[in-house]
Amino acid sequence: MKKIKLKSVFTGMLILLGGIHLTYSISVGSTPDPYPAFDIPIYQGGYNITKNFNPAGGSKTVNYSVQSKPPAAEIIEFYDSYFNGAGWISSFEICQRHWDDSADGKSKDAFTLKQMYASWEHPELDLKIVLWLKHDPTEIPVRDVVKVECRLQKK
Repeated sequence: MKKIKLKSVFTGMLILLGGIHLTYSISVGSTPDPYPAFDIPIYQGGYNITKNFNPAGGSKTVNYSVQSKPPAAEIIEFYDSYFNGAGWISSFEICQRHWDDSADGKSKDAFTLKQMYASWEHPELDLKIVLWLKHDPTEIPVRDVVKVECRLQKK
C-alpha cells in the first residue's frame, strides 16, 4: 500500500514539473508582436530574413540581406515610397542620408565597411521607423551584399 502511494506521489510530481516546464517554454518561445497592426516591408529579393520582437523595449525588427552595393538607391527608394505613402514623414533633420565609410569615418578604402541610416516618424502616432543599411565588402563569399535592419519603435 505504501509503495503504491509513493509511486502515485512521484508520478504526480513528475507531471507537475513537466507542466511547469512546458508552460515556461511556451511563454519564453513565443514573444508577442508589440505592433501587430504594422508590417515592416521587405525589399524584393531579400533573403536570410529574421524577425524579432521586443515587447519590453517596445520594438519590432526585421533583418535581411539583399544582393546590392552602395548606394543601394533602390532599397532606399523602396522604403521612402512605402513609408511616405502610408503617412510617415522622413526625419532628415535626425538622419543624414549618406554612406559613412568605416567605423572611424576617415578611411576611403574600397574595402571598408559602409553604412547608412534613415528614419521616418508618424505624425499622429508615437512611433518611429529606423532603417540601417550596412555593406561590408570584405565578407566572403559574396561581396555585393547589403544587410538591412528595419526597426519599428516608440519615438
